[in-house]
Amino acid sequence: MRLILIMLLLGSGLSATANPYAEMSAPELRRAIAAQADVFSENWYQIELIAFARSSSLSGEYWRLDQQPDLNRSALIQLDDELPSVPEHTDDIDREALQEGAWKLLDTDSLPLADMAEKMQRSGDRILLHQSWRQPIRERSRAFSVLI
Repeated sequence: MRLILIMLLLGSGLSATANPYAEMSAPELRRAIAAQADVFSENWYQIELIAFARSSSLSGEYWRLDQQPDLNRSALIQLDDELPSVPEHTDDIDREALQEGAWKLLDTDSLPLADMAEKMQRSGDRILLHQSWRQPIRERSRAFSVLI
């Protein structure tokens, strides 16, 4: 059995509403941008992840099930559909992002890869995980790992 991951990143334009800044004058636009919280100065992405297993007698790839990675769970962002958690030592931007819905699991039925996951399942692949969430992408020195 082979384990395969498909990941889709959708960039910053996540709002489904019309651009609220389109009709503003330059001074109005500068004031509106300056009034935004720091969290909105980060680039936000929507991440969609599908992990699936494909049965194949040709595969020579075997994973030991008795081994787990050595993770410092207190330093990870933990996804949740109700209340995600961030490490205690996060800064205000990450705390604001959490307030704005970052790292909250999204409903997978209406996601871009939902049809693909359904077709894969019909063709015999076993979907192990299908999750999606939104998050700001920070510079490497300020980023946290996400526990999936």
